Amino acid sequence: MFFPHGLPIAFNYTWGEMRSYYGIPKKGPVSDETALQLIRGYYACVSFIDAQVGRLLDELEKLGVADNTIIVLWGDHGWQLGEHGFWCKHTNFEVASRTPLLVVAPRVMGGRVSRRLVEYIDIYPTLCDLAGLPKPAHLQGKSL
Repeated sequence: MFFPHGLPIAFNYTWGEMRSYYGIPKKGPVSDETALQLIRGYYACVSFIDAQVGRLLDELEKLGVADNTIIVLWGDHGWQLGEHGFWCKHTNFEVASRTPLLVVAPRVMGGRVSRRLVEYIDIYPTLCDLAGLPKPAHLQGKSL
């Protein structure tokens, strides 16, 4: 037996906590109008955080400490916006396992996107390199 989105019923994914939110049906898909609102809300959140990062960078520059500051911002999971008929997180589909990772550091050219596999275990050695610190022998991961 299969769900309407084609996955086996054994997959049993229910969108986690989202089902308890106001206006979200306890079962079945969301309406097209609700889907549009959820997508707008997600993009509004991303846009808001982008603006806050910009404000932070501007303030660091204004204070004269941007050349002595390293910023690392990351998220703990990706988010599904209706892909495979799912919303939220809690799956291992690629879209839900891709996570944001932003590194801003002196003498590092910005505006680049890594097309290779990057994991959070890589943050520690990256920070060591950026700060000019020796990497401990036990360190795992690779510097970006």
